[in-house]
Parts: sequence; structure tokens; C-alpha cells
Amino acid sequence: MDPVTTAALASWHLDVWLIVSAVLTVGVYLRGRRILREQMPSRFSRARAAAFVAGVVTLVIALLSPLDSFSGLILSAHMTQHLLLMMVAPPLLLIGEPGNALLRGLPAVIAREGVGPVIAARPLRRLGHTLTRPAAAWILFVAATWIWHLPGPYERAVYSPLWHWIEHTCFFVTAILFWWPVIAPWPSKAAWPPAAMIAYLLLADIQNTALAAIFCFSERPLYPLYSLVPRLWNLPVLDDQVLAGVIMWVPGSIAFLVPVAVIVLRMLDGSARTRVRPSQFGSNTVFVLALGAALASGAMADGGRVAVSDTDGPLRVTVFSTPDPLRTHDTDLSVMVQPSGNWRPLLDATVELTLRKIGTDEVVRALATREEAHNKLLYAAHLHLPRAGRWNLEAVARHDLGVARVDVTLEVAPTPWWMHGTSLAAMGFGAGLGLLAAARGSRRRRSRNRT
Repeated sequence: MDPVTTAALASWHLDVWLIVSAVLTVGVYLRGRRILREQMPSRFSRARAAAFVAGVVTLVIALLSPLDSFSGLILSAHMTQHLLLMMVAPPLLLIGEPGNALLRGLPAVIAREGVGPVIAARPLRRLGHTLTRPAAAWILFVAATWIWHLPGPYERAVYSPLWHWIEHTCFFVTAILFWWPVIAPWPSKAAWPPAAMIAYLLLADIQNTALAAIFCFSERPLYPLYSLVPRLWNLPVLDDQVLAGVIMWVPGSIAFLVPVAVIVLRMLDGSARTRVRPSQFGSNTVFVLALGAALASGAMADGGRVAVSDTDGPLRVTVFSTPDPLRTHDTDLSVMVQPSGNWRPLLDATVELTLRKIGTDEVVRALATREEAHNKLLYAAHLHLPRAGRWNLEAVARHDLGVARVDVTLEVAPTPWWMHGTSLAAMGFGAGLGLLAAARGSRRRRSRNRT
């Protein structure tokens, strides 16, 4: 296989936290399913378990595969990622009816003293009842789809790992809410009659088709960032945009029309559920939303905003910076090296980065390597810049073809206190204590009511 294609296919982001979360989630689910299957074998079938596991695997593929690594370089890869997060993973997870299985699969103390009371909290259940009503769920889903595909929010998500995570979470959460009335996972009942759910899905398909048509028929790039990044595999910007629109249009329509066909067939044979009552918001929703928020934490690390892209002699060097704006902590710089006039990235170059604080003698040096990069077509380095202000970056690429030097001035902003690791840990610990206190308070109130 072509070395560049091999490197692209190897561009997986091995996020240990996400992988461990996925494995533990599947383990807890299967344990709880085994317990419940002894009581209700028809309800917790192997097919439902397979659907849930497939949903978790789909999330992992969407967030860790080359689709994520290339989202800032190829629009069609990013669109495929969105499709998996919104059209594939959420319905598979809900078909698996995970809430009760996950609750039963947890250690008894955690389920009884911690998670159970939180799920049963009345404000949370009321919020869930409101959000899973078909009209509200439809509006939220469509709003998330259109807002995040506007040029401003879209480019912000590409340039910032934090906003990338927020985008993924919005897509996944609103998709869970959207698919909830369609699937109505047990013990819920259909919120609307079958004919109304057909209209619900067809209207969603119409808006999806309208958005896809904008991508397919626009005569200019919708996102200027893709005009700035190197074009891989000689794929022109507009062709990539059309391909992204086709991905949204065809597989997206299939995702809406397949359940329509299922509902129609059930109506024809008389097996469609006609009992209608408000959709019950319970452990199914809480667990699936928590799962998605945890897994969606696998955010883009390579790529980002193009800091400089220039040709020096035989080589073209493009430097990407993330986050945007650069901060005095967790600054990532990644570099693509190409022959001048050729799209093929060079995989055997040596890349040195030197940053000098303007007006001082402070210097930070790093060697960018492919081993540090998630996208294996890039060379990456993780840097700690001690002070905010203006820094001059010089990137030197050495290859058998020759040597190239590019430089640029970077603005580095101070890191807010809440973005420090210790602050995040403290906030997480405080949130955990708050949930535990709420759970204990709920348990005490129930005990008083019994007496």
C-alpha cells in the first residue's frame, strides 16, 4: 500500500481515558443485562446487547479514528464523523435499552447510594420529560445541526479542542433526545401515534436534505479554513465540499427513511404501538447522555489554525497551532512537510521548532516527531510556554531534498485559572461531593416520608 495512505490509516488517537471508559461501560452493561435477562429474557435479547455494543464501538471510531485526525484537513472526513455521532451511535445505544442494564450492572452500593437517587431526583426527571417531547427534541436536534454547520461555529470547533468537545457533546446529546421518541426505549411508550412519527422523521429528512444541498451546490468554499490547509490526495476544496454534502444527503436520508419504513410496515401488519403516553425519562437517558459526554472528551489534538504555510527552496512547510488562541499551557504545534509543488507529505523529515519570547532572552526548543502526532502525516510537539505575550516561532525542516525555514510571530494568551489541571480536578471533586450530598438528601427525605 502507498506509504502516505498507510500513515493516514494509522492516524488513530489512542486516548486511554476514552478507551477505558468504553470498555468499563460495555462490561457494566453486559453484567447488568445478564442479571435482567434471567427475569425478562425476551426484553434483554442478544440483538439488543449487540446494538448497544455496536453503538459504543461507533462512538470510539468516530472520536479516535483517522476521521477525527483529519477533520481539520478534509471536510468530508469531518462530515462522516458528524454522521456517526448523530445518525448511527445514538439509535444503536437506545435500541440496547441501556439504562436499567447499566444501573443493575453497577456495584450495589454505588447504584443504591449514589447514582439511583440522582436519577430519581424530581427536577431531573421533569427536565427529561420536557426535552424528550417530540417537538422539543426535534427543534433542539435541528438547531444543533444548523448552528454548528455555520462557518463561525464550525471553524471555532476545528481550531479549539474545547469547542470541538462542546460541538461533539451537542451533536450527541441532541441526537439522543431526537431518537428517543422514535425508539421509545423500555419502559417508555410512544409519545406520538405512528403517523405523527412518520411526519417527525420526514420533516427531519427535509431539513437535512436542504442543508446537504447547500454543500453540494455552493460555488464557493463554505469554510475558508479548508482553502488554507494543504490539499491532500489532490482533492480540490469544492470537490471535498460536494463529497461532504453527498455524505450528509444520502446516508443521512437513509438514517431517517429506514425507521419510516419500519413504522409503515408495522402499521400495515397491525403491530405498531398505538398506546400513547408521555415518554418516560429515566435511567436510559441519564446513562446514555453521561456516556456520550464522557466519550466525546476525546478531542482533536493535531492540526488547528494554520500559523504559517510557506515554500523555502525545495520544501513547503505548514505549521498548525492549537488551541486558538494559544495559551501558556498545553500548546501543540504540528507541522506538515511537502515537496514544493507536490501534495504528498514527506514522512522522513526532521523538524525542529524554536520559540523566542520577543523582547527577552527566553527560548523554548522542541523536536517535532510523527510519534507525537495523532495524524501520522504530521510532525507534532507539545510545548509549555512560560509566559504570555508575543513569541517568534522558527520551524526548520530537513530532508534529503534540502532544508527549509519558515517563521511567524505568535500571540500567546495567559491561561485562565479554571483551565489549570488542579482547578479542573478541584471542580470535578466538588461536583462529585455535590452529587453525593444530593443523593443522601434525597434518601433522607424518602426515609422521612415513609415514617
